[in-house]
Amino acid sequence: MIIYGIKVFNTVMGYYGDVCECPHCHSQYKNEILREKNFVHIMFIPLIPVKTRYYKICPRCMNRVEINKDEAKALLAMPDNTGQKFNVYGVHRNQNNTYEIWTRDMKTNMDTCVVNNLNKTQLNNFKKNSGHKDIVVNEA
Repeated sequence: MIIYGIKVFNTVMGYYGDVCECPHCHSQYKNEILREKNFVHIMFIPLIPVKTRYYKICPRCMNRVEINKDEAKALLAMPDNTGQKFNVYGVHRNQNNTYEIWTRDMKTNMDTCVVNNLNKTQLNNFKKNSGHKDIVVNEA
């Protein structure tokens, strides 16, 4: 039996350009660029790249907007003088066995809950889809 399908790899490319307002959460930060690459795989070994997409993502609420490759490259070429840094982390709520995703602005130490009431599978899907595979989950 041969197992085949599509495997998706997401990578956060970095922050870009000027501070702008997110239409979803109305926070004012530099957005990050996420690259999503789809590969055909056989037996879970990625072989052929099929499609690549780029997204602008608000680091506060994780809202994403698709952009083209040229726009992504042009935005990433802009210098980043602000030193903007975000930490994305998870919290495990033992009383109801659910998870939450939080972001922390490392300059202001302001925390925002992005998603709540996730089960373990949904948490793993969020990690994979957001490009933040290294999310640390703390016990609450």
